[in-house]
Amino acid sequence: MAQRGQWESENVIESYFEHTVLRWIRRIVARQADAYFKFVGQNMISLLNRKWRM
Repeated sequence: MAQRGQWESENVIESYFEHTVLRWIRRIVARQADAYFKFVGQNMISLLNRKWRM
């Protein structure tokens, strides 16, 4: 039973992260005119997405 609760809390954390933090990062990258910042930001999003999908 403890594992189920742990998985549920991890799902809540992952969901919050995806819907809040990644959306915020994507918004910054989309509005930023500097190409280098876009490159770095997009790579950060890609790395974060991979980390949460493992």
